[in-house]
Amino acid sequence: YMYDVYAEILDADVLYRLRNPDIDAFMLSPNEQPGNNFMSLINDSHGRTAGKQICYTEEDNEHCYTTGQSGFGKTYTQCQLMAKRHELGHRVMVFDSSDSFTYEALCRNLSKEFVDENVLFIDLDNDGIPIHLFKVDRSLGKPSQKKQLVGILTSAIGELSVLQSNVLRSTLSKLLSASDMDKISTENIVSELQKFGRDNEEKTFESLLTRLEPLFEDIAECGMSDNSWDDILESTDKIIVIHTDSMVTENGNQIIDMMLSTLFNYQHTNFTIPLDIFIDEIQNQNFSEGSPIRKIMKEGRKLHMAFFGSTQDFYRSNTEIGSVMGKAGTQIFLRPTQDSEKNVAAELRFKKAYMDRFDSMYRGDVIIKGSFFMGHNIQSTLSGRIDDYLPDSEDEDIGKDGRDDD
Repeated sequence: YMYDVYAEILDADVLYRLRNPDIDAFMLSPNEQPGNNFMSLINDSHGRTAGKQICYTEEDNEHCYTTGQSGFGKTYTQCQLMAKRHELGHRVMVFDSSDSFTYEALCRNLSKEFVDENVLFIDLDNDGIPIHLFKVDRSLGKPSQKKQLVGILTSAIGELSVLQSNVLRSTLSKLLSASDMDKISTENIVSELQKFGRDNEEKTFESLLTRLEPLFEDIAECGMSDNSWDDILESTDKIIVIHTDSMVTENGNQIIDMMLSTLFNYQHTNFTIPLDIFIDEIQNQNFSEGSPIRKIMKEGRKLHMAFFGSTQDFYRSNTEIGSVMGKAGTQIFLRPTQDSEKNVAAELRFKKAYMDRFDSMYRGDVIIKGSFFMGHNIQSTLSGRIDDYLPDSEDEDIGKDGRDDD
């Protein structure tokens, strides 16, 4: 005989086991967890956790994509991951254009004591850009210096035509050869381009200036520090949160893209310490071919660099953002938006009859598709409660349901 039983009348622990028939193999008590580089993800009512051992191999990557409805714990989940990665000794950078990681929000999602001790806040409007975007590593050869500068500029303004690229490369070559300084200013770039225009009948420089000048105006309004990432990252072990005004998202994101590009360059020679980058509501970011996020997702593994992004809606692989974030080694699903339910079900290979599981997901409930540790990392899909970084936080209700979100 077969009987239908409403899930609502089942004990939560029974329901949990029915939906995770293999989960006991992945649930570890504290003394069963590997000693190094283990990050817990979900827990059960018996004090056991399932998680993964952090490793940068050809088979696995550390990128993470989190999706779910507003109010169901998406930002809370990101905060727990940030704290856990920091505890592992990773450098953690957060770019916040959605007010998800303000001081007050982090204090609610973690604790005031943790934030005061472990988080450094930088506001682009008030503090300026924390680095000099065009600081040159003079230990590199001229071709590499030029390549890095071109990459930083195109990360903000997009790909150039062949003629525009040739003019920019020629301009930067002259500036690099004429100066022994380790920084090139925006004024010098504009001046050299204008000089090129006076000396040549070619009008390509005008179209190039049209693309560069609004960006340079934004940089001038923010102001730039003389620091490099070496100066900042090697002088602090705190989580760094860089805030940009969401009202100027387009311009702010251009500057964020440039900072991402310089971080990518930095990590090439500083990969011994892993670097994790968090951005909430990434649908506003640049995912075009050659963008910094694409580069990080593609090459970050060998640089010990991981990207953590989140959106409310889940994007399929036939979209630009979906084609990039679909390659994340860990995908965390909170209760999907109504528009995303079918997409999430398809990604998880749920049959139509299984989709009612989404209706029973509460704050803090997650379905995670990724690698879980069982002697070594094994691909699986598990559901449960997100494991808190600070289970004994002052406000236990926040830790239990992840209610402080968006």
